[in-house]
Amino acid sequence: MGYLDVCDKVINHQNPFEMDIVEANAIRLAAIQGSFEHHYKNNSVYRAFCSKFGVKPDDIQTFDDMTKIALITSDFFKQVSAYKEEDLFKIISVPPEKIVTYFTTSGTTGKPSKYPFDRESLVRLNKSNAQILKCLADVGADDKFMFLTPDLKHTVTGLVHGMYQSIETCIGKERAKAQVRFAQSVDDSGAANYQLDKILNLIAGGSVVHLFGPPFAYKDVAEMLIKSRQIVKLAEKSKAFMSGGWKGRQDEMITPKELCQLINEAYGIEERNIRDGLGLTDVFSWLLECEKKKKHVPPWMHVSARKESDSLKDLEKTMPKNQEGIMAFLTPIIESYPAFITTGDLGALTTSFDEKCECGKIGPTVEYRGRSGDPRGCALEELKKMQDSSFVLVSKNNYEGHAKTS
Repeated sequence: MGYLDVCDKVINHQNPFEMDIVEANAIRLAAIQGSFEHHYKNNSVYRAFCSKFGVKPDDIQTFDDMTKIALITSDFFKQVSAYKEEDLFKIISVPPEKIVTYFTTSGTTGKPSKYPFDRESLVRLNKSNAQILKCLADVGADDKFMFLTPDLKHTVTGLVHGMYQSIETCIGKERAKAQVRFAQSVDDSGAANYQLDKILNLIAGGSVVHLFGPPFAYKDVAEMLIKSRQIVKLAEKSKAFMSGGWKGRQDEMITPKELCQLINEAYGIEERNIRDGLGLTDVFSWLLECEKKKKHVPPWMHVSARKESDSLKDLEKTMPKNQEGIMAFLTPIIESYPAFITTGDLGALTTSFDEKCECGKIGPTVEYRGRSGDPRGCALEELKKMQDSSFVLVSKNNYEGHAKTS
């Protein structure tokens, strides 16, 4: 059985969040072992980077060995994206003709990052995120959605396109066409404006309507509803799903508690149904909160909090439960590039791999605690220099092609 078959076994499970813990951890290890071997063999840039760490596939034998896998920083994708498109082919682990699309970040804090995807990875990614919606968020086939964002034609961000594709996979393409609406329209000048009538018309039928968007969009629309005295009360099972932060809007930021109160006042959504999600743009996954406000890492991913220090070797060391460290995520479901990422964010595991959450779902769960200190003064900057030098080294040579592996 190939590693992708192992991935499919957990992704296609009736409810991955209710699997046996021992079985889930065994599958997690097998899938990531296979994924690491795939990228090591088929990606010359990543292989050169791994050689600097002295790590190879045979070194990953136990669950704890997964922390030895060489991590890529988020900034690396931003840097490579600034080059010509053909340079992106140097960081892929599949033949270039298999790449069918690129997802991008919003670029609100600088240049956007591009991520190349093959079709098989997209299908697997959408299935995995659909399972999160179905099994963790309890989304039903007849539920409706209102994105507090521009529509698909007017944004290229993975946040919007990824969520829409996940909904399509969860409830079906035809249902998605009929049941998903977008709250912002874009005029000829490119300016986006909220359309309250669209929101109110969708809500009027009394159906379950889930909202989705960044926190500042909830604040924008809530204040408009309250000001116009058109406060609404959504159906009991309706949820407010959030992802992203306050990038570019920090001066308007309010506390999570204040935002929950505002959402409850304007939309009538109970606190237990206001679900924040940690959007991992580098791996295009979503760590969604359960009703206990714990952000769940799906069983096909590995997460760890790494020691924050000036020593590059310390990045292999993991912090104990509830202790803060630099967050690292490994996912095996993306074939097209090595999705073994450290973001520079600080966080902690709040439920370990061998526990269940208070909600009854299997762990682990994580808590986001903010950005790391200046990464240019710690091991993350050294890591970035190493991966950059690996890219430059391989870029001096012509594209060599990729060996086909199973």
